[in-house]
Amino acid sequence: MFDASVNLRIIKLLAIGLLLLLSSCKNDIFRQKYDKLKSSKVEIPNNLLVLKTSEDTSNLSIKEGVRLVHYISQYECSECAIAGIYRYEKLYELSKETNKFKLLIIISTPPEVVDYMIGVIKKECNNKGIIFPIYVDANNEFFLSNPQLPADPRLHTFLIDTKGVPIIIGNPLDNKKIWSLYVEYLYSEQPYMYNVK
Repeated sequence: MFDASVNLRIIKLLAIGLLLLLSSCKNDIFRQKYDKLKSSKVEIPNNLLVLKTSEDTSNLSIKEGVRLVHYISQYECSECAIAGIYRYEKLYELSKETNKFKLLIIISTPPEVVDYMIGVIKKECNNKGIIFPIYVDANNEFFLSNPQLPADPRLHTFLIDTKGVPIIIGNPLDNKKIWSLYVEYLYSEQPYMYNVK
């Protein structure tokens, strides 16, 4: 028989091996979802409500050009996400500076609480001085139009080209490497040729 210390080492090695296997499976699943989104076209619905902040949105077409989309699902803590919208001011300023993309913050909310959520969004915008437009999806149309969109919120921010195909997936505000990819793309001479895997 093995002594207790040998048994403990074997148990530790098995536990580490199991954790590595589970981690690998999760990474594979994430990669599959990423690849599926990357190879699809993202549709922007027509019936989004635009909350006009101090920015004039009369000439803003959300269905044209390169767009950076940040989607907040109705299944996420909407109020928590809304409280963090001020962070996107940095991306809004980058869109103005480069004039190469439009920022679309899309917040999905169930129809029965849409008026309440609009009030929360407007209050947050006023409190934090947010000037960029925010789009409210009261009928979950964005998600329904994009069944390839995974539930994982890490894949709810992406830069799409003029045809709606994702160029870069990931939130540049949460990851310095992704920020570098966005900046490199936006300041490149031929951004339409760029494709990030």
